[in-house]
Amino acid sequence: MPDDTALVRELTITPELVRRVARDATVELLTRPRMLAVWALVAAPVAVLVGVTTPGRQGAWAGFVAAVLLPVLVVWRTRRSARRALGATLVPGATVRAQIRDDALVTETAAGSTCAPWSTYAAVRVHRSALLLRFARVPSVVVLPRALLTDDDLALLRARVGAPSSAAGGADDGAAGAVPGPQPAT
Repeated sequence: MPDDTALVRELTITPELVRRVARDATVELLTRPRMLAVWALVAAPVAVLVGVTTPGRQGAWAGFVAAVLLPVLVVWRTRRSARRALGATLVPGATVRAQIRDDALVTETAAGSTCAPWSTYAAVRVHRSALLLRFARVPSVVVLPRALLTDDDLALLRARVGAPSSAAGGADDGAAGAVPGPQPAT
């Protein structure tokens, strides 16, 4: 990590932390406006189609089962994908580091280190166990453990990402309660 006056924060990764961060990333990914539109435009018509194309009284049951199973399968698959993506960077026993500098966010994970200028990020989302930084120019996010940064660090991070000099514009404070840094995931 580059030497700078900003304090380097570090955290040792545990299997439980990886599970919690993956859960928060899954919630983020599944509740994005684009994903909610997919739910409305795909899931409901698929359930209706299954119900209508299945003959007899079984059609209603088939439609109901499709309406229940499709979201369950999507949630399961998304969580599994998030855990796999996080597995490359948040390795249990490894140490993750972050440093908020005037010009960039510096992160170090098991996958390597990055020094990304603030214009790289468009928004910040903070969940109970995960911190998600949405990229400005690509539909991906960096996911870090929330416990890595203090509340003061998060306020500084939000100010940097939302600063007018940032090419992406405003930040999302994410007070409501996605993958990993330094590798982007969709």
